[in-house]
Amino acid sequence: MPHGVTSTNTPSGTVLNVGADWLLTDTQAVTRPDARYAIRTVDGANIVVVTEGFPEPGGGKMLRAKFEASTNGSYAWLNDVVGVGVLKSNGTNAVRIDMWHVSVR
Repeated sequence: MPHGVTSTNTPSGTVLNVGADWLLTDTQAVTRPDARYAIRTVDGANIVVVTEGFPEPGGGKMLRAKFEASTNGSYAWLNDVVGVGVLKSNGTNAVRIDMWHVSVR
């Protein structure tokens, strides 16, 4: 977690049924996920998530993520997060994204 962030303001919530999800394909048939969606936290805050994917050997997808939260709320720190993740398929109707905050110390 970033400096000053406690477990009490680490987001936990539900992905809302809004947004868009594309699987972009280039001329070499390489696919790249591109998604925008929103999360409503258990305490009622809304966080917009934008993810873009990059191909990885073996068919996996690496992601970079951008978060947008209220600048006056307890999740404002997310606006400065550099997120990287791995996209894994959980069957045909779901995916799992493991995401990490990258920082230089």
